[in-house]
Amino acid sequence: MLIRTDRPSWALSRRTFLRAAGVAVALPMLEAMAPSMARAQASQIPLRRFLAFYVPNGMHMANFTPGAEGALGTLPTILSPLESVKEHITVVSGLACDAGFANGDGAGDHARGTGTFLTCARLLKSDTNIRNAISVDQVMASHLRAQGFGGFASLEVGGEGGGSSGNCDSGYSCAYSRNIAWAGPQSPLGKETNPRALFDRLFGSDQGGAEEAAAAAKRRRRQQSILDVVKGDAATLDAKLGQNDRRKLDEYMTGVRELERRLDSEPVLSCTIPGAPSASTANPTAYIRALLDTIVTAVACDRARVVTFMLGNGGSGRNYSFIGQNTAHHEASHHQGDANRHAQLTAIGRWEVEQLAYLVQRLKDVQEGAGTALDSTMVVMGSEIEDGNSHNHANLPVVVAGHAGGAVAGGRHIRVPNRTPIANLYSTALGSLGAGTSFADSTGTLALS
Repeated sequence: MLIRTDRPSWALSRRTFLRAAGVAVALPMLEAMAPSMARAQASQIPLRRFLAFYVPNGMHMANFTPGAEGALGTLPTILSPLESVKEHITVVSGLACDAGFANGDGAGDHARGTGTFLTCARLLKSDTNIRNAISVDQVMASHLRAQGFGGFASLEVGGEGGGSSGNCDSGYSCAYSRNIAWAGPQSPLGKETNPRALFDRLFGSDQGGAEEAAAAAKRRRRQQSILDVVKGDAATLDAKLGQNDRRKLDEYMTGVRELERRLDSEPVLSCTIPGAPSASTANPTAYIRALLDTIVTAVACDRARVVTFMLGNGGSGRNYSFIGQNTAHHEASHHQGDANRHAQLTAIGRWEVEQLAYLVQRLKDVQEGAGTALDSTMVVMGSEIEDGNSHNHANLPVVVAGHAGGAVAGGRHIRVPNRTPIANLYSTALGSLGAGTSFADSTGTLALS
């Protein structure tokens, strides 16, 4: 049954779903939703999004940092995959996370930096007791819930798995190394690493839990798409839409089905414990992009507005032989000035940025009104440290993509004073969502527009 809200004339709610037999499929933004979008704007709920894109082990900064401030020219090697979208990119140099520094706690920079990446709060060094703080994404999620957002207020996604118990780094709990989203001091939010499970969670069912998983498995055994289940409701809707909306709905449904087909046909990497390469024969790039494609689909139909994505866990030991670099990332990051290690780290960093570029282009391809999903989104890519050899938590490698509804201009390299809190960047992101302008140890916001 097509769910509609009361309104004076034919229009669609922004939260309309196609429903049948317990399955719910959200819709992309259509022209017929314009009245509901106008109501949302009138009630001060802007369509804004935040995506945190974490990469482990820092960067080889000599091949990451643009040479001059101001307008971006030819990008350095690691950032070169962003060349075609650089008008949507802002590189910010000089940001620091002071909570990542030892401050008397000794070794453990990867866990400490990863755990504080979005909280900017001092951690309790322990492998049995944990203490952190709420992360900025969860501040945003709470704001969205309070404003009445009906989708997933936040999604936690990652490219490496592993539990939160045990010691992962010099006496720090694995909870710090494997989670960047925290609902509170003792509440890390585990990430979904299986693209198929993420898809089913977002689009599979109204029921949730074991019932949803069972229904999804049954559909796959029957080689049945979720779109087959709701095709009657889709036909009813299609008959009421204008030409442009019908075309967009058809493109969207085709895209959802193609993503579903890929997730069914491609093997998924098994969970990888830091330090041990996966034994899977799956293509790691295809695996990561399946996760990113599912995130973009969630964004396109407004199922999620805040997403945290960990390309790898803190101190990741992923082996990069699949790009011709037969080395574990963490091992290579301790380069000791060796030129061969620098070359390996440059290749690894470039591959990581290629995945960011893929995400940015996919968001740019999602049409929303007169613009794109990238116009309303802020993507922040960063790492827990600057350089893997020094374990420095200042001058972090940070790239901002998208425009956050006008809060970010793009196409620039900005140098802020050394050790400016990265919380200032997060405060800017909060402001773009209307969720306040102060977070953790921030001293203000960043002028990115």
